[in-house]
Amino acid sequence: MRLSVPSLAALCALLCAGCTPRKVRMARKLEGRYDVGIPDPATWLRVDPGGADKAWYNGHLEASIYTDSNCGSRFLDGRPEQLLRHLMHGLDQPEELRNEPLEVAGRTGRVSVQRGLLDGLEVQVGAVVFNRGACTYDIVFIAPPTHFDDGWPAFEGVLEGYQAHGEEP
Repeated sequence: MRLSVPSLAALCALLCAGCTPRKVRMARKLEGRYDVGIPDPATWLRVDPGGADKAWYNGHLEASIYTDSNCGSRFLDGRPEQLLRHLMHGLDQPEELRNEPLEVAGRTGRVSVQRGLLDGLEVQVGAVVFNRGACTYDIVFIAPPTHFDDGWPAFEGVLEGYQAHGEEP
């Protein structure tokens, strides 16, 4: 029996999928499959998230909120403290204003607020990082320091609305 190239490719894909651990296969299906709170659409516009999952921009505050998930092979297994350091790595002259544990949907995560320079502009960044199953979730708020406190409630609302969909691997 001779297999056609498409049939052979399909067979290889099935065999390779069978070799991938179930946890990793399930995690890939979960990436991006979660809900968060939606900031007020009158002031926060949904924008193209680029490499993230979801993003909003407030022109009056010159602020952005984005959420991202990395699952399966993109999952960064580590303690939330380490993950936050990795996330804030691009901030020049960072000054940490807050760094403490935070529970998100029954998971221990971490919240950090830092002030620093990003591409030469003074910014303040608030970020929450937590793991759930084989996924890492980041929820980030960035604004000029003068508008940070005004936008923080919208960020908290996005975070409070977090809910994953699907089976946890």
